[in-house]
Amino acid sequence: MCLIFFSSCQKGKVENIKFRKTLSIDFDKYKNQSLELSNSIDSIKIVSLKTDSIFIIGGINNLYFNDPYFFLNDPLSQCIYIYDIHGNGISKIARKGRGPGEFLSITDFTTLEDNTIVILDNLGGKIIFYNLLGDLIQEIKIDRNINIDNISNIDNDHLALFTGYSDKNSCISILNIGSHEIKKLLLNIPHYAQHSQSELNQTFTKYKKSVLFKSIFDYNVFQITPDSIIPQYQFDFKKYNISFESFDGKIETSIAYIRRDNYISEPDYLLENDKYIYCNFFKGGKFYELYYNKQQQRPYLFNAETLPEKFASIYSNPKYAKNNYFIFTIADEDHLHTLLKLHQDTTNHIKLIYTPLVSQENLENNNPHLLFIYTK
Repeated sequence: MCLIFFSSCQKGKVENIKFRKTLSIDFDKYKNQSLELSNSIDSIKIVSLKTDSIFIIGGINNLYFNDPYFFLNDPLSQCIYIYDIHGNGISKIARKGRGPGEFLSITDFTTLEDNTIVILDNLGGKIIFYNLLGDLIQEIKIDRNINIDNISNIDNDHLALFTGYSDKNSCISILNIGSHEIKKLLLNIPHYAQHSQSELNQTFTKYKKSVLFKSIFDYNVFQITPDSIIPQYQFDFKKYNISFESFDGKIETSIAYIRRDNYISEPDYLLENDKYIYCNFFKGGKFYELYYNKQQQRPYLFNAETLPEKFASIYSNPKYAKNNYFIFTIADEDHLHTLLKLHQDTTNHIKLIYTPLVSQENLENNNPHLLFIYTK
């Protein structure tokens, strides 16, 4: 069991704290389990996002779902789109500029429990809050000396901020939304992670009332609260776990590690719902995905390259997880038709919930479709 040194702000002393759980992953035993995983699907619900002259989505980076609303970040147009559960466009936040309520870029975004949209604009040096219709609520200026890469809501009063590994004691900070005060949470970062050129696609994961933080260059996951960082669980890939004591932080070294067949990289993308923990990683230069059944304590591992050809053409990693479902995206109408045909041919008797669009303007590129995959 790996240990991490956690500094208590109140007592000022360093303690060794063990993680609550170890997720034991036997890669050699469970690899290429994609077909078995399909037997765990109960039903599929398809939500088609309606397209018109205002709501044209080039791609989906981050996605949140606060029933009945979807919140989507389009990295191409640098816009936030809000849809309802039926796929109707509600509003679009596209206020580019330097003025009040405007942003230069969307570095990251999150939503509060009351459906407030929060945009991090690192270039503009501020965090901006909007209501459901895209009206400005407030904005908080950021000190130019603080570089924030990711944000997540803890609750309606606090945001978790990831400020990078350059400060070995404080890569996580808490923003009090009401007072605008930023407080650092002390978490000792290993020397090999400091000043690293490598990045993760996702730092924070929201699960129920918790914000989970996944650090780089290890297999550990922590819970963030307004006052503390609590070790939650760690992935144990057995003989493929590697120590980074000699890691120099250079991107070339990181790529060399990823290509090694005797090494599994740190999980890059992490999602969790009531039944599964999802993550992805590299081994031997190939991309693998993991669905860990929490009740059975069993991993499902597969390489997307080994999927059947038709299924591989429409497969993507999940964008969001909650309760007993994952949300995926399908890029275009042809992929949707492929999915429907695969469903007709399946013998698994998976329930399909889908209402075709009755009206859609004849635009060249229709918006993506969202897939709720409900597990048994």
